[in-house]
Amino acid sequence: MMCTCCTAPIAASPGAVACRLAPRWPIGSENPALNPAVLVFLAVLLPWPWVTVRVVAGVVLVFVVVPLVARLGAADAGPVEAAPERRQGPASVIGRFARRLGILAVTLVPEYFVVVMAVGAAKPWFSHGTAGPGPLILLPAVLGALFVVPTAGEVPIVLALLAAGAETGPAGALLVTLPALSLPSLVMVGRSFPKRVLVALFAAVVVLGILCGGLLAMLTSRP
Repeated sequence: MMCTCCTAPIAASPGAVACRLAPRWPIGSENPALNPAVLVFLAVLLPWPWVTVRVVAGVVLVFVVVPLVARLGAADAGPVEAAPERRQGPASVIGRFARRLGILAVTLVPEYFVVVMAVGAAKPWFSHGTAGPGPLILLPAVLGALFVVPTAGEVPIVLALLAAGAETGPAGALLVTLPALSLPSLVMVGRSFPKRVLVALFAAVVVLGILCGGLLAMLTSRP
């Protein structure tokens, strides 16, 4: 049960970089997109087309989009760090952990709060972006990939928007893009990922959200 801001420090950690996990960012996408608890929560509250599209989008994101985007960062990946010695005393392990935790606290926490506050100021745009017709699905798809939500937070947001009369397409785009990415998570991994990888991943998530929103609009449209 982790959102993108929780998985980003894991994906950008020195251990992940040494294992070549950071350029792929599989942890940061699969946990929010295919979290079983969230999918069950979604199945209880929304009809089957929403659950099906969300599962398909998560599978495509994790097993298609992420590996393809990872190829862009393969050439930029630096040398693998030497593995630490296996025999280390408890004091050494605790000291290394404390140093790493301190670095993360000093660098990531201020960035997180500043970016979250900036993104939160754009929250009113959600109501404007989801009230328009289908062609305006691009705006909520982009905003969804920037806005930060807690685990399963996209479900009540989508329900509230639908209850307020929002179009199915824009709401469906948010169902995919909200849990997949966020601006704070992108900022937090900015030092560990090549910039073109982040741009490509962001663009792919937006396109996937638009496609899924359009598919949901067709599946739920009444003849």
